[in-house]
Amino acid sequence: MTMRIAPLALCAAVLLSTSLPCAAKMVSAKEQARAQAERACYLDAKALCPDAIPDEAKVASCFAAKRPRLSAACGAIFDAGI
Repeated sequence: MTMRIAPLALCAAVLLSTSLPCAAKMVSAKEQARAQAERACYLDAKALCPDAIPDEAKVASCFAAKRPRLSAACGAIFDAGI
């Protein structure tokens, strides 16, 4: 006895199998960018904006006010808007 898969179910399976890896890669890239920004700016945040931590909006505002004092790596990340 052979089992028949409905065309709609087959299409759904194909779409899911091809789109999930792409979604995972997009999340992964976003997570990688965030991790890079945290590594580049952690010491700047602790040194220049300790009262703003952990509020990201306050840290960003503090970084904007103190942009000339950011390290080169953190300044590049900040300027890129990551």
